Amino acid sequence: MNSKVVGDISEAAVVAALLKAGYNVLMPFGDRNRYDVVIEHDGKFERVQIKTGRERRGNVVFNTKSSTRRNGQRHEVGYNGQVEFFAVYDRSRDCVYMVPVDRCAASKAMLRVDKQKAISGPKCLMASDFLLKGMEMK
Repeated sequence: MNSKVVGDISEAAVVAALLKAGYNVLMPFGDRNRYDVVIEHDGKFERVQIKTGRERRGNVVFNTKSSTRRNGQRHEVGYNGQVEFFAVYDRSRDCVYMVPVDRCAASKAMLRVDKQKAISGPKCLMASDFLLKGMEMK
């Protein structure tokens, strides 16, 4: 499966989970924004960047910056100040984590799902603390 298809699946899963959790979901026109969706709940709007989590030794790992190529050179840009949340779709458990951007490391974040196997670090977070309302970890 190519990365575009994987991203589309993650986006669809996250939008469905947000709707089930009671959020209004707004989707911007085009793909030039730093956020994928905006959620509204009780009159408050927040920008969300959707990420696909990958299982790595007891953690769900996701990138916290984007990478593009311009003039043959790679440019990486973080999301601080441009989104409020990462919505991380965990394909292996079919669940979504809502992680505040300011809780994440600059380039990669880890959500610990397996206490026995997981590696830990200063920015390793407990996945269960960020599970979207109405979801169960499988």
